[in-house]
Amino acid sequence: MIPGVKVISVVNSLRKIARSLEALTAPPGERSEDIHGVGAVIKDDQGRILMQDHVKGGFWTIPIGKAKINQTPEDAVDMEVWEETGLIIDAKHLISRTPDRVKVYGEMVDITVSIYAVDRYHGTLVNKEPEKHREMKFMSISDIRALSSLSNNTKLFLDLSEKEGYQ
Repeated sequence: MIPGVKVISVVNSLRKIARSLEALTAPPGERSEDIHGVGAVIKDDQGRILMQDHVKGGFWTIPIGKAKINQTPEDAVDMEVWEETGLIIDAKHLISRTPDRVKVYGEMVDITVSIYAVDRYHGTLVNKEPEKHREMKFMSISDIRALSSLSNNTKLFLDLSEKEGYQ
């Protein structure tokens, strides 16, 4: 037996039990089924979309994140964009709110995803989390569609963009 393997197995089992108990006992807004993901569609003055090369996920994505306990999706998207990019959202509107299923700690979890179109923003674009994002850049819709690996939120936006006629 490899030293430490049994400990890791026990720790993983305890995590699963803790998540199950949390799901049964946590108040609304704090349960795993209340996870709310957010995404932001940010365009530059040429109409290109801000994309991030996500290290852990291995995909390109619009800025994404999740709401903290008792945080609204509207506040969460503002915070995530500022934390990741240094940009401050002045105005936005909801373009999609849909259910999704994602892997969290090795288990599939149901979440709600809200995608916002950012109408106005200010600040200087900075990669504030280089350990999470290898690169950030504005890209055309056609260049985004040509990428080999995209986040679910980005795919959702692309599906919406086809209906809305984005180029």
